Amino acid sequence: QSVVEFKYPAAMEKDLEVVLPESGFTTKRQQHGDRMSVQVFSSNVPMMPDEPGTPPGTFFAPYAGISAVKYQDIYESVSRAVIENAQKSTEARALAHKLTASIPDDAGKIKAIRDYVVKNIRAAGLEIDVLGVKYITPADVTLRENYGNSVDRAVLLYAMLDAAGIKNIRIFLPSD
Repeated sequence: QSVVEFKYPAAMEKDLEVVLPESGFTTKRQQHGDRMSVQVFSSNVPMMPDEPGTPPGTFFAPYAGISAVKYQDIYESVSRAVIENAQKSTEARALAHKLTASIPDDAGKIKAIRDYVVKNIRAAGLEIDVLGVKYITPADVTLRENYGNSVDRAVLLYAMLDAAGIKNIRIFLPSD
């Protein structure tokens, strides 16, 4: 059995979220005056070796997380910025119409747009967690420059899918 303990001001208790997988982890919270602690216990959870070039273990293995971040606020802020930067687009919308003009079904349109972005827009630049939402690039700029970080490419995809008549669902996942 392993244990990790987090100590924090009691005032943060209402904002603190502990995320645990369905099995193998338990928690114990205690108050010590104006401080709190949460202990996360794991049992029968095998350690995974860190292998270069592989995705983080959080992609496929159970893990525990603790945070006071308001993810809903971040999601709403990023969503607004993505929509604003996609709606300013004219070049990306025109390209989407050109790419999908002869494609009758939504699945084909999605594939054509996705394939274009994957093949022509390279991943580059600092991510949103470093830059912040005010540095999200408009879709047309990402298209002209042929590169962007993951959110910039999401803006481009959003603009192009919207232009092709595809209802977009925005899902933001951690990139670490």
